[in-house]
Amino acid sequence: MKKIVFVFLMLISSVCIAQHRTDYWLLGYDNNPDPILNRPTFLYSGGIMDTLCHEPFRMNFLAAYAFICDTMGQVLFYSNGQWVANRNNDTLLNSELFNPGNATNLYPDKGLPIFQSLIILPMPDSVNKYYLFHESSDIITVGGNTGPLSLKLKYSIIDMNKDSSRGEMIVKGAVLLNDTLVKGKITACKHANGKDWWLITHQYGTDKYIKFLVTSDSIYGPFIQHIGQTTTYDYGTAYSAFSPDGEWYVSVTFDGKIDIMRFNRCKGQFYNCICDSLPVDIIFDGFGGVAYSASNRFLYVNSGYNLFQFDLENTDIISSRLLVGIWDGNCVPQCSYITFSQLAPDNKIYFRVASSLGFYHVINYPDKIDTACDFKQRAITFCNYNQVIPTYPNYDLGPLTGSGCDTLNQPPEAEFHFSLYPNPVSEQLKLTFHVESESKLKVYDVLGREAMEFTLYPYFKSNVIDVSKLPSGLYLYEVSDGGKRLQTGKFVKVRAN
Repeated sequence: MKKIVFVFLMLISSVCIAQHRTDYWLLGYDNNPDPILNRPTFLYSGGIMDTLCHEPFRMNFLAAYAFICDTMGQVLFYSNGQWVANRNNDTLLNSELFNPGNATNLYPDKGLPIFQSLIILPMPDSVNKYYLFHESSDIITVGGNTGPLSLKLKYSIIDMNKDSSRGEMIVKGAVLLNDTLVKGKITACKHANGKDWWLITHQYGTDKYIKFLVTSDSIYGPFIQHIGQTTTYDYGTAYSAFSPDGEWYVSVTFDGKIDIMRFNRCKGQFYNCICDSLPVDIIFDGFGGVAYSASNRFLYVNSGYNLFQFDLENTDIISSRLLVGIWDGNCVPQCSYITFSQLAPDNKIYFRVASSLGFYHVINYPDKIDTACDFKQRAITFCNYNQVIPTYPNYDLGPLTGSGCDTLNQPPEAEFHFSLYPNPVSEQLKLTFHVESESKLKVYDVLGREAMEFTLYPYFKSNVIDVSKLPSGLYLYEVSDGGKRLQTGKFVKVRAN
């Protein structure tokens, strides 16, 4: 079984590398009455995991989650919606009580129970300032339904030049929007200029999407668009997500409705909405995860019991729906229902399980059709409790070439480059690259036999590949685009200690 490496957070900054913003998944949940024990930090370090667990840690993640490194890979700050921690794991200066609300009051120690209620976006044209968009919730009655809903979308600004580069919250809890919103489902996508951001939320009980444009000088909006199905009974246990290339947006509601839409990154407009729903007899407690394969071809949507694959290249997307996974009914020690998901740097898709179990499900080959995608349940075992899975925007997404707004205030894109490290390597190779179009990395042994192949996509700048199963020895690699050789090189595979 693969291992999951758990490393003390203070060491992360020494191993994060440029463009690998999402390699490290800081997890953990305290489900023990002893406040000193069992507050672990789980660290996903792209591709290879270890079952070592590290010492008790202050922050718990119940559902709300945000974490970010800078472009050099240094840990900056992270939050569970209750409080914000700096790179030293202490409270970020001036961030106390940044996110007030009923949910904040009810869960003072565990973190907010609202998935997709936090998102961190680098401020355009700034290397030191970051937006943290956030919400809490309150209990209200709308249309005869009573439940927790968000009434304010807020933002805070963190300046990492402050407090000896540990950061300070220089704007705290500024209200961006007063409205009755669905709980969570805050998402973002790069503008087609590759610099600014589109921020998306949704009004409760309607078909109204609310959008903001985050630029270097201001936050513009709200911009309103009515599209898709009406959201009802949507209380924060369903997801929304953009595809890696920003061309698709999918939202799943608490009651199993699915909206599959195209997105215009220049205008911030959704179009060509396709509506579907999960069959009523398989809906479990409103859970609905959304994730895409790295190529953007396959969409994965799940309820608690079932996992579906859609082919976004099919002319009839709804008819392409295939059932590729069924929860196996395991309830030891608790039921491991399929819940939320995230595409990882190794191009696999990982799934949070229900409750606070220390497992992840995984799709090993998301770009393969039907059950060849290889959905494995409880494939990753943690040493202790966990409640969350990260949801990151694609920080690597660049300008949309030929879009008409791809050159607005933008420096020219770098020419092709490719590098890998470490070399020699024992378990995982980290890739940093820029390619103009879909390219292939092929690895050969010294006899010229192909050992592995990996696809490089232009909307990513980094990936991680697992080479742990390769025999020790010298390997040659080639990066090519449509048969045109771009770069060759070599690396040495050594045995792990």
